[in-house]
Amino acid sequence: MYRSSNIRKYWRSERESCYDAETDTLSIIFRADARVAESDEDKPGVILDYDEQDSLVSLEILDASNRVTDARKIVTAE
Repeated sequence: MYRSSNIRKYWRSERESCYDAETDTLSIIFRADARVAESDEDKPGVILDYDEQDSLVSLEILDASNRVTDARKIVTAE
């Protein structure tokens, strides 16, 4: 199981994106209330999180500043 950061503490709504400059991670959550049962690194640096029913609940992009244009313009974690 992959977990690049403990980013869930930053979620304020059901669907949100968050850029953490400290870890250079862009996270997008689709279901804040879902428990992550499994995480897969689909491609290098792209982590998909699934619940117990195999539904996608969130994704993380590692080294986001190198992969996403203007990653820092996404909501920044404090």
